[in-house]
Amino acid sequence: MATVMTQKNEAPPQPDLAALLDLSHDTIFIRDGATGAISYWNAGAARVYGWEAADLAAPGGYGRLQSRCDIPEETVLEELARTGHWQGGITRTARDGSEIIVSARWAARLRPDGLIGEIVETARDVTVKAVAAEELRRSEYRYQNMFRAMAVSFWELDFSGVKGLLHEWRDMGVEDFSAFFAAEPDAVRRVMGATRIVDVNEKTLLLFGAADRAELGDTVERFWPRDSEAVFAASVVAAISGKSNFEAETKMLTVDGREVEILFTCSFPPECMGRGNVLVGVLDISGRVRAQEEVQRVQAELAHAARVATLGELAASIAHEVNQPLAAIVNFGEAAKRWLNRPEPDMAEAAAAIERMIGDSRRASDIIGRIRAMATKSVPKPTLFHPCEAVKEAVQLVRHDMQARGVALSIAEVEAVPRVRADRIQIQQVAVNLIVNAVQAMAQVPEDRRALVIRTGLAGDNMVRIEVQDSGPGIDPVVADRLFTAFASTKDSGMGMGLSISRSIVEAHGGTICGRGNEAAPGATFSFTLPVAEMTADDAAGACTAVA
Repeated sequence: MATVMTQKNEAPPQPDLAALLDLSHDTIFIRDGATGAISYWNAGAARVYGWEAADLAAPGGYGRLQSRCDIPEETVLEELARTGHWQGGITRTARDGSEIIVSARWAARLRPDGLIGEIVETARDVTVKAVAAEELRRSEYRYQNMFRAMAVSFWELDFSGVKGLLHEWRDMGVEDFSAFFAAEPDAVRRVMGATRIVDVNEKTLLLFGAADRAELGDTVERFWPRDSEAVFAASVVAAISGKSNFEAETKMLTVDGREVEILFTCSFPPECMGRGNVLVGVLDISGRVRAQEEVQRVQAELAHAARVATLGELAASIAHEVNQPLAAIVNFGEAAKRWLNRPEPDMAEAAAAIERMIGDSRRASDIIGRIRAMATKSVPKPTLFHPCEAVKEAVQLVRHDMQARGVALSIAEVEAVPRVRADRIQIQQVAVNLIVNAVQAMAQVPEDRRALVIRTGLAGDNMVRIEVQDSGPGIDPVVADRLFTAFASTKDSGMGMGLSISRSIVEAHGGTICGRGNEAAPGATFSFTLPVAEMTADDAAGACTAVA
């Protein structure tokens, strides 16, 4: 191998420093502190700022960069003159007009007279980082403003303490947390106690009656009444199931123990859930709930008024229905008396007559009970019942009226119908209204063509449908699009409230109501649906298959 020998004290060859500095990704340049002329400008500076060395070599060249330091320039120059060094952030304008943010270091050569000579600057382009940091700052500022100023109660909660409980229960074999919380209400309280309050906004203090954050305490447990535990448990299940949010209406307790109707919302963004943070929004809906209750009260009063008016229209039919069992009671009483007054009383026949009297008495009592229920003003009470039973009762109330008008009634055989959960009297009211409307509509057609068909069966989407089909003139196109609007009526003496109230009742129970003209024959069909409450073995065994 050849060896390059140098004479003693001979200096080694010097590298090309300018070429080496051009390899740096940082910007490096030298300028005159007095004139601003740039005497050295590396390739990194040319790449970042877009200017070439020749563009900035003349006096004032540095000024073309339009440099703005993070602190006043006078402060920078004072520090540079005192120590010979300075570092900080600078914003500059590149040749294409864009702004460049750099983290710079300055080193100055001071002249004997104390003035600044040349200044060497090395800097790194941090524009992307600076923009991202500024955007993050603005985002946090906007978030804090919204968090503090919104008219919604916001809670930032630390959910990390709950993780240990969930792991503990999983190790015990718990897989279905919905069932677990339902069976173990104390477990829900433990989760509440492990959910810590990080921060709240001013609206929270106002809504929950707290003077300051400290008065709320450390955890959320005190704010959840027993009746609302299921909602809190459902929110926890939603969080651990990977859902992005949860929402439900419930009640919470204020600091002084008052119950507040609220809309409870949770957000579970993955980036926050990893840290155990949960953002909760609580909206006071007490006013809305009161308004809904008032609407329901007014609707109940209107429905009651409509029932009483309907009973007035059916007075003759009701009198006939009541008179029949009363007349039978009298007849069977007379018969029993005769059997007992014979020379040899026939006790068996007398007992049979008395049994019939008792049966007709119960029948009369049932009729009066149904009429009284229709006439009584009471709060709606949902119960489980078969809808065909309500139809049967409606038919009994108007049966005499149909017979007097020569209406042929047909009850369609239907498939097994499960029970619904609704107010029985209100559903009966809807059925009576539809039947009465159908009977009255057929007064315009010859008696031999008056036919009424009632069907009760299953509809799609787990619903029960009740249909009332008549053979009248059909639906008047003038009111076809507003049949269920208040005060719209095709009858000269009608107030137009029956169908409107019926719609309110049906929709309040989660169903729908509609009317349409018959396709294959004259007349119209009105129908309404109700959601199925449940489908059990008892339903299948006890479901009605026809209205008798």
